Amino acid sequence: MALVCFSLRHGSPGEVRMRTLLVNIRVVSTDGTPHSSEPPTGHRVHAAVLRVLDCTPLCAWATVASPCEAHINIGYFSHSPELHLYLMSHPRSLHCQKLVINPSMAVSVFDSTQNWNEPGRGVQFFGSCKQVAEADKPQVEGVYSKRYEAYQAWKANLRGGDPALNYRFYRFIPDRLKILDEPEFGDAIFVVAEIARVS
Repeated sequence: MALVCFSLRHGSPGEVRMRTLLVNIRVVSTDGTPHSSEPPTGHRVHAAVLRVLDCTPLCAWATVASPCEAHINIGYFSHSPELHLYLMSHPRSLHCQKLVINPSMAVSVFDSTQNWNEPGRGVQFFGSCKQVAEADKPQVEGVYSKRYEAYQAWKANLRGGDPALNYRFYRFIPDRLKILDEPEFGDAIFVVAEIARVS
């Protein structure tokens, strides 16, 4: 079992500090079967994931309300070192309503300008997502504003009646990931890992 701690910060002031760990790091082929390659270190995987997250501000987030009903949305996101993703959306949007029913969510991040015949990069996360509590909003806004410098000015210019006044932040906490980083790990090689958090 490969194990690495890659962050010590977590949550809002007063909250118990947690360690975020990558565990059960494995290498698989495109069909999901084990690959003969030695699993990379957790630090390599973490660096590769951050590289993908930093290359584009957009992600696709998929929600589900029942076993046979899926939905997907595209949105801007920011992220923390422990791989929490922060998204902003209207609570009455279909994807946010689905999260109230079932917080299970999957997220995909990749640079859409990549060429088909060149080495590719992308990451998939699986976990849960909930609306950010009011007490945690300042911390989340700080993370979001760091990536989108125009956010505060945009927020200050909102006028009464604008639907954006009702936007809320959502925190996605993944518990599994699957990354393709061909320049780093090789052609058609996927690295999968579980994400654990312990006190």
